[in-house]
Amino acid sequence: MRSDEDLDSMAESIKANGLRVPVVLGMAVTAEGFPPQLCVIDGRNRIAACKRAGVMPHTVTLNGEDQDAFIADANLERRDLTKGQKAMLIAIRYPERQQGKKRTSADSAEVSVSYRRIAEARSVYHKCPQYIELVIDGSMGLDAAYKEAHRKDVADAVEADQRETERQEYAERFNALKKDFPDLADDVRDERRTLADAMKEADARREERENRQRSSANAVRSVGGTMAYWAKAGKDALIASWLEAPDYFDTSDLKASVDNWIATLTRIREELS
Repeated sequence: MRSDEDLDSMAESIKANGLRVPVVLGMAVTAEGFPPQLCVIDGRNRIAACKRAGVMPHTVTLNGEDQDAFIADANLERRDLTKGQKAMLIAIRYPERQQGKKRTSADSAEVSVSYRRIAEARSVYHKCPQYIELVIDGSMGLDAAYKEAHRKDVADAVEADQRETERQEYAERFNALKKDFPDLADDVRDERRTLADAMKEADARREERENRQRSSANAVRSVGGTMAYWAKAGKDALIASWLEAPDYFDTSDLKASVDNWIATLTRIREELS
């Protein structure tokens, strides 16, 4: 909105000459999720000035016209606009840089506004549309609005990088799971379980496998130590102990037990080869 001084000046002019430019109404969505409703498209300052002047403003209603283009073309003729306001209006009229467009009031205004400012305004238009009206009515400068748009650009870039990092990490974890436990990877692919659940199951399986491997290695070391002992003096001690006190042994036939040991070790050797 314009300053009180400007509104008072407009009110004096309206009292003396009447409202020369009507207030423009049109159908627009004013709240997300609600249907379009009739509202003020252009002329909020004129309405405020008419209230001060005690004059009922007359209105016109757009009928299918491009509202953004209308606002831009209508306001670009004003001489009291800042460069930032003009740039914002041009951005509304031409959100993308166009070639071969028809000449309008936006073209003459563009001559006095740098391409950099227009580019900044277009960034605000696309990234922070909630600031468009604030820039146009002077409540917020284009620099401040562009700063917010740039901040959103940076935040969007960071978020995109984070999503890409998460995607790569997910792919790496899934591929590792597929290599070690293809059945779990199939469960994830078919949405029978999440990747996190599958990774927990994979960790449990790895732990079980490591415990089994550790137990087997300990058993081999134990057998190796026993065989090394028997290969020396322990053999004679074993035979003597068996002959002297067979009741201490868990078997009633040591020879049969030795045969079973030999058979088991032989099968292990054959499977290793």
